[in-house]
Amino acid sequence: MKYENDKKLLASYALCKFFYDQKKDIYEVIAEFSKKVIADKSLKSFTASEMKEYLNTTFEFKIPEAVIRTSLKRINLKRESGYYIVNNDVLTEDFKTVENETLKENDGIIDSLIDYAGKKIVDKKNDEESKVALVNDFCNYLLLDEERISNKNLQIISSFIVENSDDELFKKQIESIRTGVIVYLGIKDNNDLANSKTWKTNLEIYIDTEILFDLVGYNGQLLEIQSQEFIQLIKELNTKSKKIKLKYFSETEEEINRFFEKAEKIVGCQDTVNPGITAMVSIVNGCKSRSDVVNKKTDFFKTLTKLEVEKCNHTDDYYDKANHPYNISSKELVEKINQEVVGRSEYLEESLKLLNYVSILRKGQVARNFEEVSYVFLSRNKETLNLSFKIAEETNKKTEIGLATDLFSLTSKFWFKLQKGLGNTSLPKTFSIITKSQMALSSILNNQVKEEYEKAAQEFKEGKLNRDLMVERIIHLKEKVKKPEEVKKWLEEGSGQIKIYEVSEREETLSHYVKKAATLEEENKYLKNKEEERINKKISRAKNEFHIISTITKVIILISTSGLAIKFILYFPDSMLTKISATFAVISFLVLLYFPNFKITSKIKKRANTAKNNCERFYIKMRCRE
Repeated sequence: MKYENDKKLLASYALCKFFYDQKKDIYEVIAEFSKKVIADKSLKSFTASEMKEYLNTTFEFKIPEAVIRTSLKRINLKRESGYYIVNNDVLTEDFKTVENETLKENDGIIDSLIDYAGKKIVDKKNDEESKVALVNDFCNYLLLDEERISNKNLQIISSFIVENSDDELFKKQIESIRTGVIVYLGIKDNNDLANSKTWKTNLEIYIDTEILFDLVGYNGQLLEIQSQEFIQLIKELNTKSKKIKLKYFSETEEEINRFFEKAEKIVGCQDTVNPGITAMVSIVNGCKSRSDVVNKKTDFFKTLTKLEVEKCNHTDDYYDKANHPYNISSKELVEKINQEVVGRSEYLEESLKLLNYVSILRKGQVARNFEEVSYVFLSRNKETLNLSFKIAEETNKKTEIGLATDLFSLTSKFWFKLQKGLGNTSLPKTFSIITKSQMALSSILNNQVKEEYEKAAQEFKEGKLNRDLMVERIIHLKEKVKKPEEVKKWLEEGSGQIKIYEVSEREETLSHYVKKAATLEEENKYLKNKEEERINKKISRAKNEFHIISTITKVIILISTSGLAIKFILYFPDSMLTKISATFAVISFLVLLYFPNFKITSKIKKRANTAKNNCERFYIKMRCRE
C-alpha cells in the first residue's frame, strides 16, 4: 500500500519508547536501531558518519554523530581504522518481534482512522489519493511536522483521537508513538546525554501574548497546566544558577494593554465581545465596571512578576545601525511571506517584527544545537511558527535552530535535560497526544467562531444585518466556543459531530440559514411597523389633546382681550388705553389663529422617539451581557 512507509515510520518512534522503557539507557535504544540497519542492509563494515546517514534515511532520525559513536560501543563490534567491523548477527529476536507487533497495531489504528474519516467526510472525493493524504497527515501530526497538514484532515485526526481516548489500548498505542518522538527530540538536540541536570548556557525565551494569557488561565485549564509545568521545569534547571530567563517584548506589552482597553469598552457596552477569543471572554466575565477590568490587568502583570517573567528593556537597541546586518526584515521578504504563508497580513508583519528582534539579539550566531541558542521566541500560534520556518527556508538557515519554537518542543528538551525519564506516570500534559488533539479541535472551533463573528460585525456595520439578527448570531456563536478541556464532553454529547460537506450540501445548509435570516427580517419589519403604529397613535392622541387645550386657551384669551377692548371703547372712546387694548386684541386674535401647532407636536414626536431609542440601547446592553 502507498502509505506503508508512514506505518513503518510510526513504528520506529513506538519502538523508541519500548526500548527506552526496557533499557533505561538512551544509548542502548540507538544501538537497537543501529542493529536493525546493520541487519537490513547486511553491512559488514561502516563508519559512524555512514551510520548517521543510514539512521536518517531508514528511520528519519537525525542524531548527532557523537551520540552514535557512544551508542555503537554497546554493540559487539570490532573497530579498525575508523571502521566498525561486523562479525556476527547483531539483531536480536526482540526487535523483530516488537516491530511486527507494532506494525500490526499501527495497521489497526490507520484502518480505524480511514473508516472514521469515511463516516465524517460527506464528500464525493474520498478516493485512494485522499486516504494516502490523510494517513500522511496523521503521521505528520504525531511526529510534530504540522506545516503541511490540511485543515480538513487536522479536524478529522484531532476528533478521531479525542473520540477514542477512552479506549485504553488505543491510548497506549498512540501515546507510545508520541513518547517515542519525545525520546528522539531529546537525542537529536543533545551531543552529551550523560551531562548534568542543569542548563549551562544563557538562554532568553521571549513569550508570545497567548502563552502569557495561558499562564493565568485565561485560555482554559489545560493550557494553564501546560504553561505552569513549563515554568516548573525552568525553575528546576535554574536551581544552581539562573541561566534561563523568561521575557516579553514591549510590543507584546502594548498588545496586552490594547486587549484590556477593548475589554473595558466591552464592559462599558461600547463594544461587543468576539466569542471566539477565549481570553477576552475570560477577562470580561464577572466584570461589572471598567475598574474591575483594570484590577484584572493589575493582577495579570503581578502574576507575571511572581513567575519571574519580565519585560525586555533593550528594545531601542534594535534600531541601532550596528544591528542592520542582522536584520531579516525586508520589503521582498514581506511580499513573499504575504503570498506564501497563510494568515492575516497585519498579523504576519507584527510576528515578523518580533522574530526580527530575535535575529538581531542572536547577532548572526550559528546554532545547530538548542543549547547553543541564546535567544528564542516562544509561541503556540501556527502562523508565527510557520513564518519562522519560512524565514529559515528563505535565508538558507534550515539547518540552524529556528527563531521561534513551541511549548511542546521546549518542554521535551527541558524534561530530557533533567533526565526525568518517561516511565513516570506524571508526565507533563504537553506530552499527551490527546491533550494536543483537544487543543487543536478547540483552536479550530474558536477560529471559526472568530471569523464568523468578524464577518457578522462587518455586515452589521454595513447595514446588512439588523440589531436583533446580530444579537442572535452572537448568542449562537457563544454556544460554539469550546475550551480544550470542554472538547471531549462536546463530542461525547453528540453536539460535536464533525462533518465536512460536499459543495451541494454546503450550499443547501447556507440556503437554510439565508431563509432563516429572511424570515427573521420579515418578523423584524412587522414588529417595527407595529412599534411605529403605536408611537403614531400616541402622537395623534397627543395632538388631539393639545388641539383641544389650545382651542380652549385661544377662546379664553380672545374673550378676555376682546372684553377688555370693548369695555375701554364704551367707557373711554378717546383714551390711549382704548387704542392700545383694541390693537392688543387684534394681534392676540391673529397670533392665536396662526400659532404653529407643528412645533409642539414635533416636540412630542421627538420625545417619543427618544424614549424608543433609550429602550433599544437598554435592550442591546442587556443582550450583550448575556
